[in-house]
Amino acid sequence: MGQVFEAHDRLLNRSVAIKLPWSHIGIEPLMQEAQALAALRGRGVPSVYAVGKYDDSRYYVMERMYGRTLAEHMVQRFADGRFTIEEAVEILIGIANALAEVHRAGLVHRDLKPSNIMLAPADRVVLLDFGLFLTESNAGSDPVICGSPRYIAPEVVTASVRSGLAHLIDVYALGIIAFTLLAGFVPFDDLSMTRLLAKHVHTAPPPLSAIRPDSPVRLTRIIGDMLEKEPQERTFSAEAVASGLTTILDDIKRTGPIRGQATSGRRIARVSPIQ
Repeated sequence: MGQVFEAHDRLLNRSVAIKLPWSHIGIEPLMQEAQALAALRGRGVPSVYAVGKYDDSRYYVMERMYGRTLAEHMVQRFADGRFTIEEAVEILIGIANALAEVHRAGLVHRDLKPSNIMLAPADRVVLLDFGLFLTESNAGSDPVICGSPRYIAPEVVTASVRSGLAHLIDVYALGIIAFTLLAGFVPFDDLSMTRLLAKHVHTAPPPLSAIRPDSPVRLTRIIGDMLEKEPQERTFSAEAVASGLTTILDDIKRTGPIRGQATSGRRIARVSPIQ
């Protein structure tokens, strides 16, 4: 949706990021994104500092994020082996908590994927790129299919997003990410865009318990609930996901990995692109 530059704020002596729109997109989506981010408060999104104009270009200034994207982290981790259950759950809790902040403000990210998630210092997980965000009150008003194909919810494909349930688009995408972290590949993929979108609507994901038999039953159930085809049957909130995952993580830390759980990496035979 735009181009981002690193810059130095000379008055406050700090590094910042400046985002400008591409000329073919125009200024309105960028300003809407800036306003959405400015309305949010919390660790899960970058802070917005200012909006300005230089010559004929509008821009906004935001927090300069450090770290690496989850996509980059996944590529490295899968090259070495695989995520342990504890590692995956810790990451998912951070994403779910960040999503909960966004949803409490009445916003839907609509493009949640590993490359839009930053793993920052101090165990901070930050959601990036709100260029496709939607307000819960405007759900269903946009018939255009928006999002990244491997992470897109069935109701987006069928243009049946309902007001009050739009945040479940992000919950579904979180389910895709959760499956991928554990399995090493996305649950739905195809060279044909038409067939890929149809799989989201009609095809059940591969059984995660068979792929990762070391996964706690409650974890596979939570992920399965996030991937339900019907929004009303999905886990109803990111907050509920975070709560359930936190309970699982507490159990793992208290009792240790369940029998058979790998505590070191093991190479995954097939890894689909995660962008």
